[in-house]
Amino acid sequence: LIQTFQGVGILLGAVILMKISQTMRGGTIMRLSICVIGAAFAGAIFTQHVWIISVLALLASLPLIPLNAMQGAYLALLIPDSMRGRVLAIQSFIAAIAASLAPMVAGLLLKHVGYALTIAIPVGILGVVLLVAFASRSLSEMPRKDDLDEVKALPL
Repeated sequence: LIQTFQGVGILLGAVILMKISQTMRGGTIMRLSICVIGAAFAGAIFTQHVWIISVLALLASLPLIPLNAMQGAYLALLIPDSMRGRVLAIQSFIAAIAASLAPMVAGLLLKHVGYALTIAIPVGILGVVLLVAFASRSLSEMPRKDDLDEVKALPL
């Protein structure tokens, strides 16, 4: 049930991306996405009811496509062509390691600190990420989707 709701959220997020990417700057999309994901996860701290968790999962999944699309496109454009494959391969490798360790870490946290803290810890990390995102000048300079053609690669 929860994964079905997540899938619906991802599909709806893709539709939403078509609308918001034309009007919002990339940095705004990223900050808003972090807020929505954080709020949905924060709500999960207070309940274990499967239907409420499912709705929160849908909400948390909505911004995933807009967030990943803007971040991925902008990052790929900033990397010089000669290094793009290597940098993105390393990024994918690090993400794969984190994704493979996450269930184990979540299981250990659940066993040792309980449900609420297991959810609260990543929410706290997202809070720090959000503070950094709001303080980031480079994130503020992220253009709208239509202006990505103007992004120049960083010098080597």
